[in-house]
Amino acid sequence: NSGAKCENTCKEMGRKEKEVLQKMAEVTKEGFLLKQQLIQEAKKTQQEKQNKLSDLQNNKKELEEKVEDMRTIKETAEQPEKDAKERHLKAWEEQKAAISAEKDRAKMAEAFLELDDDLDGFVSVAELQMHTELDSDADGTFSDTEAQGLLGGVDQVDTAAFESIWNNIKDKYVPESQPKEPAPAETPTEESKEPVGTRTREP
Repeated sequence: NSGAKCENTCKEMGRKEKEVLQKMAEVTKEGFLLKQQLIQEAKKTQQEKQNKLSDLQNNKKELEEKVEDMRTIKETAEQPEKDAKERHLKAWEEQKAAISAEKDRAKMAEAFLELDDDLDGFVSVAELQMHTELDSDADGTFSDTEAQGLLGGVDQVDTAAFESIWNNIKDKYVPESQPKEPAPAETPTEESKEPVGTRTREP
């Protein structure tokens, strides 16, 4: 009987051991399958992210190309207007320069006539000295040498030669038709304004 009991116990233990081993095998298999599933899901997620990133990059590139196309169209449309504005501005600047040059020539001709007191067609040293504002060193004495220096080292100039010296004197020259500014009157000091009778003597 003891032998039969031992045999039954051994069988039972063997069966249980087999069950445990089977369960271990199942768990191992499930673990392996789960791991494989996680790996596949990770790969799938990574691929989805990669695809999404690729789509975003493609969309960005398409948008950049559209923006560039729109900019090109805009610049092409604006170019004629820009060219017209530049032409208009250039013509306006040329017109202003021509008007300014004409005014300067008129002012020069007027100055020559004013300076040529004896109307002999020349501006002489003596005639130039009548305009003391042209005194180069502003010392109050407009000498013959200074006047001759303004005339280019000669005693008199005609209209053609006057053009070459006009730039040297036009900023200082005051036309005879332009009234000279009166000297500023002295402003009375506060002390002179105060009546004598109102002063108080300090104790």
